[in-house]
Amino acid sequence: MIEEITDYANELGASGVEVKNAITYMNTSDQDWFGEIPLELSESQREQPIQLIVYYEKDDFQAEWCGWLEQRLLGEYVLEVEKMQEENWQQNWMDYYEIKHLTDRLVAVPKWLSYECQPGEHVIILNPGMSFGTGHHATTETITQAIQSVLHPGDKVIDVGCGTGILSFASAALGASEVLGLDLDEMAVKSAQENMAYQTDTAICDLVQSNRLNFKQNDLLVDIDQPADLIVANILPHILVRMFEDATRLLSEGGYLILGGILQDKLPSIQEDLTTYPFEWVASYPLNDWVSIVYRRISR
Repeated sequence: MIEEITDYANELGASGVEVKNAITYMNTSDQDWFGEIPLELSESQREQPIQLIVYYEKDDFQAEWCGWLEQRLLGEYVLEVEKMQEENWQQNWMDYYEIKHLTDRLVAVPKWLSYECQPGEHVIILNPGMSFGTGHHATTETITQAIQSVLHPGDKVIDVGCGTGILSFASAALGASEVLGLDLDEMAVKSAQENMAYQTDTAICDLVQSNRLNFKQNDLLVDIDQPADLIVANILPHILVRMFEDATRLLSEGGYLILGGILQDKLPSIQEDLTTYPFEWVASYPLNDWVSIVYRRISR
């Protein structure tokens, strides 16, 4: 009934429908629909009743709902109506987005906050919009530490799944001579391009002004022919494996492949997939349940 109820809610002018506790909804196979790791639910969680939360700006719909539900809905149901205070969710989110020290040299700063840069630090200024990469997720923190550990001044870098551009900016700040950020999401590329204008760090600005820091829409490394000394990718494991062949093609011998977005229990699978390619293990950077890993390109 979820689809039918949602359709009726939209007919009555709903501004949104939220589904809760429908654990079998969209779960018709082992397919990973949204690239998410399925949660292991307890028996008590499985017994929770299904909830559909429908949001309206008006408050004169209750009678219509009662009549329709009595005719259409099978089984027992409870209809509850609650008034909610309107909030500025974007502003609320911004209030919780704080300055983040990624490493001893890199600091991510929200565009709307000020920060006094300390000697030896590089500041990355971000307005995330709807893109991933604020610096507060464990994967971003660990992969930035990995970049700092292996990037040499003058390296050419490709950032796959660039999001806001945070890893591209980090690479530029640490001395990369050329950086290319790629993302399949058009909005992410737009966000990264907009963030270019906010940067004040000298190393980053030099690459921006000389057109050696760029972002473009692309499917992973498909059809990319720009060689690299370092390829970094902070995306889901089942997507990471699709780029190993192209990464092998583009990386110079001795170059590094840094992979993030990996849950600890998915690491063995990634390591197994990489055994068929000319890479050797270098290091791992774990934090909480996540880990970023570094491999070096070797000759076949």
